[in-house]
Amino acid sequence: MKYHPDKNPEGREKFLAVQKAYECLQVTMQGLQGPQTWRLLLLLKGQCILYRRYGNVLMPFKYAGYPMLLSAITVDKDDSNFLSSDRAHLLVASSELVWLTCESSSLNGEELVRDGGIPLLATLLSRCMCVVQPTTPATEPSATIVANIMRTFSVLSQFEKCEN
Repeated sequence: MKYHPDKNPEGREKFLAVQKAYECLQVTMQGLQGPQTWRLLLLLKGQCILYRRYGNVLMPFKYAGYPMLLSAITVDKDDSNFLSSDRAHLLVASSELVWLTCESSSLNGEELVRDGGIPLLATLLSRCMCVVQPTTPATEPSATIVANIMRTFSVLSQFEKCEN
């Protein structure tokens, strides 16, 4: 209150400096309040680029991010807004990354199966198939998700340990 312009006209500059510092702190604290969609999307897209370009180099390594990835593709059966604009982009990137990691290495396919990813992908596939029509453009998120999941299932079918 000592520097508030209503109480002390000479304290305006100090008040504005304190206000600016407070706003900077608030912006910083907002980043600590849970995941921000754009950050997750950036992370997923970056990993997709790596697996698209260097899948053969990454082949000997197991993908360690399936718990996060599977939580990103988990869709509630009652959620009618599962393809909202923010969520759709995450689902597209997540389903693409699942496909690319499995395509890179059978170890990843086995890990996906062990982590319970198949039922989650099947649920997402059935939800998206209800939305996709013969006239749906391939660029629509629902169509892209369906294509990514079908590619994943195709890749998994080639691995002996994933046939069950």
